[in-house]
Amino acid sequence: MKRAAAAAAFSLALAGCGYAELSLVIGIGDGEDAWLEIESPTTAGYWETGDSAIALAGSAFVPPGSTCSGTLGTLAPGYRVSWSNTATGQSGLAEAWLDCSGLAEVRWRTAPIALAIGTNPIAVGALDADGRSGSDAITVYRYTR
Repeated sequence: MKRAAAAAAFSLALAGCGYAELSLVIGIGDGEDAWLEIESPTTAGYWETGDSAIALAGSAFVPPGSTCSGTLGTLAPGYRVSWSNTATGQSGLAEAWLDCSGLAEVRWRTAPIALAIGTNPIAVGALDADGRSGSDAITVYRYTR
């Protein structure tokens, strides 16, 4: 993550000097851990709601081979962020994009995920083409209104 951040900062600094078409290859390097974090609706591992669905959002590692050119970059082929809800048996893919506006990182969000009444263990994971992966989980408790 530190290399990606440095590359993005370097890109932004040069872009301010009139280099409009600068593109850098960024991503986690050897020995750096892949990661994913759920940030919304909370960074805590537990959330309660009376709603029938919940949308999650967060950030994740940048896969090698991704490029920054301006504030929105291009993710390396084969990168995906997926989710699964054990309570309902449903799973799907999240929308993911490379945010190069500051520290380069992948931003992601799910469409609304249906919730069962009671406890919903939801896992989210990022996987790149080389098998690097990061994950996080949240337990969402849905109460009846």
